[in-house]
Amino acid sequence: MKAKNCFFILITLILCCDLAISQETKSKQRNPYGLSNNDVEWMREATIQQLKGCRVKGAADTWLHTPDGVGNYKALWTRDFYYMVEYAGDLMDPKEIKASIYYLLNGQREDGCIPDRVNIEGKAVYSPGPDRSPLADHALDNGPFIALLVCSYVNQFKDEALFHDVERRLRKGLDFISRKGSGLVYNDPKNP
Repeated sequence: MKAKNCFFILITLILCCDLAISQETKSKQRNPYGLSNNDVEWMREATIQQLKGCRVKGAADTWLHTPDGVGNYKALWTRDFYYMVEYAGDLMDPKEIKASIYYLLNGQREDGCIPDRVNIEGKAVYSPGPDRSPLADHALDNGPFIALLVCSYVNQFKDEALFHDVERRLRKGLDFISRKGSGLVYNDPKNP
């Protein structure tokens, strides 16, 4: 089996399998610092307000969540959106999350490259940095971040149909990652 297929299968098993975790462990994961219920509720409400401040309308009336909390960035970033869904997905509308996943995947290039972000006009941008002066051709880690995003959504909302619908695109995004013959991810130091 090729290294890239092993990598995808490993990611799938680790992230998308519904592992049995005891209720006690789940409870500790949600509040590992033993905060009071009042503090937890305050943080929950503050997070909801931040998420509301992140929302901007994108193309086709898709609600996007920007990383700045006040909607100035006017784009949906792959990595930042993963973090929102992973750590606050239960406070978000699952329909909006799903629409945003497709919004990002609609920007995937033919070669498999996943966008760094997709702006409110639906234009995919592949490189970090300003649109007019990109730092590189593409960000190296957006393939894994879109896979993590989909797995987080699927695990939280039990939408296995979405995973099956986008699995080939995720695989193509992961296969795009530069690797050495050993299968390890490789970033050419001459062209970082």
